[in-house]
Amino acid sequence: MSQQETKATILLADDEEDSRFAFQIGLEMNGYEVLISRNGDEVLEQLSAARTDARKIDLVITDLQMPGMTGRELIERVLAFENTPPILVISGFQDESLAEELVRQGCRGYLNKPFTISILTEWIERTLSEIQENSASDAARNGGESERATNDSC
Repeated sequence: MSQQETKATILLADDEEDSRFAFQIGLEMNGYEVLISRNGDEVLEQLSAARTDARKIDLVITDLQMPGMTGRELIERVLAFENTPPILVISGFQDESLAEELVRQGCRGYLNKPFTISILTEWIERTLSEIQENSASDAARNGGESERATNDSC
């Protein structure tokens, strides 16, 4: 798939090879570029490399249960980045209070495994659309303020 046809770039972290492969294939078939990581350290490396290369990662999807750095620790570290991409948590463990806590901390959502690719792509599209709308609103608001400031200074 050419770069022009790509809807967005997603960084996916899951320690289960079968899950990573299934998510990657399904998301690529839906027009996304998918970067995969097996653990939190690889996610941080890829985010740092993307910043160095001026490449944009539009979304991070992470499992909670991974060896080494847990998904929760990863989320804290990713949220500390400037211009953090939105984060979706996926997990095979259902825990409503944890899901609510993660959303309060800054995650965009929490999906319980198993789920279908169509559910995942719906969530991704909704999230990216909301971010785009918020960016457009912020730009319009900031543009209006600078226009007022220019007019006030005349």
